[in-house]
Amino acid sequence: HFPTTSSVASAAGNKQENGVIFFIHGGGFLGNFCASDLRILSQWSELTNAGIVEVDYSLIPARWPTALQECILAYKCLCYGRLGFNARRIAVIGDSNGGGLAVSMILSIIKDGLRVPDALILTSPILSLRQNYPTTSRLLFNMDPLVPMNLIVQLTKYYLVPSLCDDENDPLI
Repeated sequence: HFPTTSSVASAAGNKQENGVIFFIHGGGFLGNFCASDLRILSQWSELTNAGIVEVDYSLIPARWPTALQECILAYKCLCYGRLGFNARRIAVIGDSNGGGLAVSMILSIIKDGLRVPDALILTSPILSLRQNYPTTSRLLFNMDPLVPMNLIVQLTKYYLVPSLCDDENDPLI
């Protein structure tokens, strides 16, 4: 996959000069629920007068760090004007595992000295894929009927490749 802009962005017209919402979807690295995202993204675009970029990153069976690299690439393309935008302001929004990707992407771009977004909004972010340390949110996942902890554990096993990543020490995981 190459990161793509949504149809909302192409219809944004002069919105691109004001700002861009850079959206990283959730879906547990398993799915992209673009149809449901488009409704809320359209509303955000109208409310903020901003264009939208939704990153269509690779899903399972792609492994770490493919999705992160694609998010970074899309963000760089946005900053360098290669997606048709000349945005004065950029807001990064990450949903669920997209929230974890957003934070990892921003840590990477800070390290590389690139433009930092003007805003970061996270909705129900999964900020760590580490399995060894119980946290309050991880314990609450055990009771979550929609996204049970067992599902997160199984998806993480498919996504992370032990020989390619150090999930205990890498802050981007």
